[in-house]
Amino acid sequence: KFGISFTLTHLNQAGALVHVDQDGSIHMNHGGTEMGQGLFTKMLAVCADALGVPVDRVRQMRTSTEKVPNTSPTAASSGSDLNGAAVAAACATLRGRMAPVAADLLGWEGDPGALVFADNSVQSPAGASVPFPAVAKQCWLQRVSLSSTGFYATPGIAYDTEAGRGTPFFYYAYGVALVEVELCGLTGEQRVRRVDILHDVGN
Repeated sequence: KFGISFTLTHLNQAGALVHVDQDGSIHMNHGGTEMGQGLFTKMLAVCADALGVPVDRVRQMRTSTEKVPNTSPTAASSGSDLNGAAVAAACATLRGRMAPVAADLLGWEGDPGALVFADNSVQSPAGASVPFPAVAKQCWLQRVSLSSTGFYATPGIAYDTEAGRGTPFFYYAYGVALVEVELCGLTGEQRVRRVDILHDVGN
């Protein structure tokens, strides 16, 4: 059983900065550090999914406090959770700004929040769609901001280290390993016969 969060509560926060250019290409910054664990790949996927564009339309910029200040360490198995939620928050703000513009282009008179960003386009419930780059260009022409920050702070956690009480983790990941070993009682020779590992990585 492994808790996912920093036990120092104030470290459970992350920021992101996402820009959409008028041609529909995207630049994304966040506070996470890539060290071979695939964090950047996951952040690209979060951003692309949130804006409904192909991953190759998103450019992962280098991690820099010039873009995202006061970054927490990429540790405690929470790098994807914290930074991914911050990226998603920035993209949600951008969708909220772009949706009314897309609604005008689509002739959609319903709630702009009902529009779907998918397949490199913005789609109405009626089935009409407009390319994402066209929406980005129109936003630029209408002076709608295409730059947004995102912030995430893990909710519902607090831990008193001196008292040893509180809720230090947002959720848990579980794992179990079982090893079958053959051991000779006379010589001490040993042989691993089988290893079974089961791991639940959480939600």
